Amino acid sequence: MKPWERRQRKLEEQLADMRRANHPDVDKTVGGHGSPHVYFAYSAGRIKIGTSLYPEYRGKDLSMQAPHPVTIIMTVAGGYELEQEFHRLFGALREHGEWFRLSEEMRRFLHQTLCRTGMRKLNEAELKFLEWVTESGLFPVPNLCHTEIGANEIN
Repeated sequence: MKPWERRQRKLEEQLADMRRANHPDVDKTVGGHGSPHVYFAYSAGRIKIGTSLYPEYRGKDLSMQAPHPVTIIMTVAGGYELEQEFHRLFGALREHGEWFRLSEEMRRFLHQTLCRTGMRKLNEAELKFLEWVTESGLFPVPNLCHTEIGANEIN
């Protein structure tokens, strides 16, 4: 078996483990506490995949640097190599650096792997971002009220 085949098989096994609801390494929103964890974080319609010994604190640091809050939605025990495997898996969705588009493919993956708390955090963060976008006027919500105008009222 070639090295890349072993890496691919290992990642597939880890993903299968993550999909099991009772997996001990997947809370899935907090983790680390001094051991390496890969984290998935949501902000402004994007997902960041990074690694940290303290993902909860990393999320707070990122929030201070970002224009929108960053919410850790999942952590998985593992370090740099696992992070790189996720980066390769979602390479086609890469937007910038470690930030990836929240596409249908990414959503499917998250829906299969997030715990209830992670799903709730993702949904709440997305709603807050969408509220900000619509309230700021970037993408105004159309006015659903309408009035009929007669032909003689049009100038």
